[in-house]
Amino acid sequence: MWIVAKYSILGLVIVFAAGVVGAQQPTWQPSPGHTQVVIWPDTPPNEQPVPGTEYVETTKHEMVAGKPYVWVSNIARPTMTVYSPEAKSTGVAVVVFPGGGFEGLAIDLEGTAPFRVRIGNASGTQMSYRGQRMELATYTRDNVARLELK
Repeated sequence: MWIVAKYSILGLVIVFAAGVVGAQQPTWQPSPGHTQVVIWPDTPPNEQPVPGTEYVETTKHEMVAGKPYVWVSNIARPTMTVYSPEAKSTGVAVVVFPGGGFEGLAIDLEGTAPFRVRIGNASGTQMSYRGQRMELATYTRDNVARLELK
């Protein structure tokens, strides 16, 4: 009787441990061949607490343009990914910081123009589209710019 109880408890522990390990979500990693760089090697300025560990998931019920998207949550250690040119480098670089990210980031949304864009803190933002600097003041109300890019 004792042996049966002992193995039953051991079996429950193994099942529970496997369930916990299986439920963990991986953190986001760039595709192979790209370099990920930590933006702040130490503590980020004005660090905000996050409710748990970073995880990545693909939406199932929420769609954008009829497609699911990849959502990364609880980002405590911001990074940027270097996408080097496949051809000869011209020495020109583009840095895109999507901003926000306290709740999470949708990282694989793409599409075709026209794009409807909303930019918070518009007075502190510089934006260029197709190589031309855009003046956001004409699109801004309550420090939020709303515009369409064609």
